[in-house]
Amino acid sequence: MLLSQPSWVFFALISVSFLALAEITQQFIVNNKKPFSPQVSGGLTFLVEAIFGAVLWFVFRDSISFEWQSATALWPYILFMSILGSISMPLYLKSFQVKNISLSATILSLSVLVSTVIGILAFGEGVSAIKFLGILFILGAIVLVNFKNPLFEKNHLFAFFAAGLFGISYSMDKFIMGGIHPLPYITFVFGGIALFSFIFYRKLFLAELWPIRKQAVQGVALSATGYFAYNLATFLAYTVGGEVGKIDAINNTQVIIIILFEYFVLKHAKGTLRKLVSAFLAVLGIYLLTKF
Repeated sequence: MLLSQPSWVFFALISVSFLALAEITQQFIVNNKKPFSPQVSGGLTFLVEAIFGAVLWFVFRDSISFEWQSATALWPYILFMSILGSISMPLYLKSFQVKNISLSATILSLSVLVSTVIGILAFGEGVSAIKFLGILFILGAIVLVNFKNPLFEKNHLFAFFAAGLFGISYSMDKFIMGGIHPLPYITFVFGGIALFSFIFYRKLFLAELWPIRKQAVQGVALSATGYFAYNLATFLAYTVGGEVGKIDAINNTQVIIIILFEYFVLKHAKGTLRKLVSAFLAVLGIYLLTKF
């Protein structure tokens, strides 16, 4: 293995931290004066992640078990995930072309309902009152933090579609993790998503990539670094026994981190008590998911 065997909780906490970092960066990218379109930004993000995966796979090749012959059965799933990702990522990024990014994150948190149901039905994951209570606390925290900020914009609709597709994707990721190491998986699937994104949106790519916009490219590289760390940590959490529903729920608490970032860094002091209560509920939900 690339790392020793910490618990899935360790990887889940790492993943949500980097996801929040990546999404904060994405907000600045898609709302830049001259941003890449969501399709181009998403494709480039996955391309950079695939390159990171390939480089680390090469560096740690002696400790990563991978056989081309045994991976053959996974190719149809990898192809499916590549196409699915090239469709869902632009929807996801489009949902952040709004003034209220936290509402987009709230809607996207509905993916936990999809992944939890699939996890129970497909993987036989646990069914307990404590688990559902933990998920309920997390969803409640996400809703509460936006209770007095209900401004709904047209692009928020894209978040609903992305949430459903992400719930399916997370479940498929866990299924595929049973037969392949995360680094080859990232290399193949994310490289495939980048390829299909270029095929589907080639006119946009050709129009936006030249002349090169240095600031936009730097922004994509930074956000892709965060997304890569998030995905790698999430996949490693699956490999050491993490349940897809629990991990998805924990990852969705990134909206709380974003809100705290807005409060402490951007000085958005409005609704301080509500934000603190939301953070408490999110932490309590995570505790219940990781202890029971």
